[in-house]
Amino acid sequence: MQVQEIKTAITKLSVEKVNELSTWLEVYQADLWNRENQIEESRANEDKWNELFSKSESKQVMRTMAQEAREEFHAGRTTGITITEDGRLAPA
Repeated sequence: MQVQEIKTAITKLSVEKVNELSTWLEVYQADLWNRENQIEESRANEDKWNELFSKSESKQVMRTMAQEAREEFHAGRTTGITITEDGRLAPA
């Protein structure tokens, strides 16, 4: 649909429908803005992690963390993990 066709269609709407459309557009715009910000934030976080992992000492840090996790697991001090309906991690 072209812009002119949209404008023509809007002029045929009732005041109530124009108000409904206006509200929907505001919500849609806010949602779009939030998604764009989340994508930018995700990219920034990815860049930070990539920078951290590119450092030579990161391998040793990861090995140490993995060893500590294994020790915690074998000592029985860990719990299972589940994914919640909203995609977050939580104790099982």
